[in-house]
Amino acid sequence: MEYFQIRGAGPLRGETAVSGAKNAALPILAATVLCRGPCVLYNCPEIADVETTLAILRALGAKAERCGAAVVVDAAGLPLGCAHRCCSPVRCCLLGAP
Repeated sequence: MEYFQIRGAGPLRGETAVSGAKNAALPILAATVLCRGPCVLYNCPEIADVETTLAILRALGAKAERCGAAVVVDAAGLPLGCAHRCCSPVRCCLLGAP
């Protein structure tokens, strides 16, 4: 595990970018089906599980697109049901199971 060791008595200043986490993004993407309007997730990781989850949302009828590091999902008018053929590659699909 990486860490920073700080030595000295002065105050800390600066910025650091925190990368997006799959384990946070997948449940949030699944929760977008509960919203009836666009949801924007910033700093969403570009990994296969996220892209598969976006494909599942599209198969269900949601509008889902990537805009750089952000993802926009609009689940307005989403029909009930599950696209089983899309669900098998990732475990996160259990989040969308009835």
